[in-house]
Amino acid sequence: MSDTAGPSNSSRNMVASTSAAATAGEASSSNAANTDLRTHQPEVLLTQSTPMKAKRSSVKPFSAHQPQAKGREREHSREMVDKFVGPMPVEMFFKEFLKPPRTKDKFKFEPCHRQKMLAVTKKKKEKAMYVALIDALKPFMGKFELIDTHDNPDTNSGALAQEDLKPDVTLYHSNCGRSRVTDMSKAEVAFELKNSKLFDAFRDLTNSEQEEDNKDFVRRTTKAKETAGQLTSYAVAQFAAQFRTHLFSVLILKNKARLIYWDRAGAVVTQLFDLTEKYLAQFVWRYTRSTDKIRGMDTTVTKPTAQEIISARLYLDLDDNVIPDDEFVKFKVIDEETKAARYFIGKRPAFKRNCSLVGRASRGYVVWDPITNVVMFLKDT
Repeated sequence: MSDTAGPSNSSRNMVASTSAAATAGEASSSNAANTDLRTHQPEVLLTQSTPMKAKRSSVKPFSAHQPQAKGREREHSREMVDKFVGPMPVEMFFKEFLKPPRTKDKFKFEPCHRQKMLAVTKKKKEKAMYVALIDALKPFMGKFELIDTHDNPDTNSGALAQEDLKPDVTLYHSNCGRSRVTDMSKAEVAFELKNSKLFDAFRDLTNSEQEEDNKDFVRRTTKAKETAGQLTSYAVAQFAAQFRTHLFSVLILKNKARLIYWDRAGAVVTQLFDLTEKYLAQFVWRYTRSTDKIRGMDTTVTKPTAQEIISARLYLDLDDNVIPDDEFVKFKVIDEETKAARYFIGKRPAFKRNCSLVGRASRGYVVWDPITNVVMFLKDT
C-alpha cells in the first residue's frame, strides 16, 4: 500500500492472473453486441492459507461461541498490554499526528466554551455527560456531528456484531450516509466517557518512575482493563469495517481526558489534561478540518465510476439487486518494479473477520482488472 499516513507495513499482492474473463474481455471489445459476459465463468486460483495463530483474530471469528462484552474486553486488554505507548504531551501529539489544517478560519477557545466544558465535568451521571459534551463541542465540529450512541449497538459489524459495540459518543461526517445510529463502518472517532478517574486505563509516570522497571504506564486494575478493552474493541471494529491506516479516539474521565492514536502496531496515548483546557476542542476542530489522509483514511482505496461498477458486476457476476453500488471499491496498487499504478475493482468484504488490532490484518478480494479484463485475487495486508 502506498501513500499512507502513519506507521504501516501494509502491502497488496495480486495472484491468479489467469482467467477465462480475459477472453471474454477481448470478445467484448471487438463485438460487444453479441457477447454476454455473464456466460463466462472466470477461473479464480486460490493460494494456500498460512497457519492459524492462537490470537483472537484467528480463532474467535470461526467459533460458534462468542464471548460477551466483559470477556471481549479482557481479551483485547491482554493482547494490547505491551502495545500502548505513553504518556505523550498533548502538544507533541498534535505535532506528530494532527498538525494544524490548511483553513481560513482560526481556532478560538473562548471563556464561554470553557464554561460549557466545565458543565460536562459537573454532571453526576454518564448519560448527562454525553448530552453536555455534544453541546460543548458543537461549535468546533464543522461538517461533522457528534451522536449519542451509548444505547445503540452496531448490529452489522460482521464477526464483531455479537460484541455489543456501542461507543458512548461517536463522531461522524454529516454526509457519511450511515443507515443506523451506531455504524462502525462510518465512525470517525469513538468517545468513551467515565464519571470516575478510577476507570483510567493508564497512569502518568513521573520522571523518576519512568526510570524504574517495575513502573508501568498501563494500569492493571479490573476497571482499567475494562476501559482498555472497550477502547480497543472500538478501534478493532473501525479497522475491520473500513479501509484505514490509522484512527483516533478519546477517553474522558470525569474532568480529565486523553487522546489516543491507533495503528496496526499499537496505540499512542497522551498525558491526562483538564477537560476545561483547550485541547479537546482543539482536537475536534483540527480533526474535522483535516484531509482524509490525515484523519486516517486509506487514500489508495476510492470509489469506482458508474461505468466501472457496471463492468465489474458483469465480470465478477454480482447481482444488481443484491450488491448495492456503494459496496464497490477501487484499489490502487503500485508495481514494485515499474512504480506504475494499477487499479482493480472489487467489493467491500462481506465478513469483517479481523478481531485483533495489531498484526498484518490480511484481507482478500476477488477483483477485476479494467485494463486486461482479468479476474484476480487481491491480497491486502
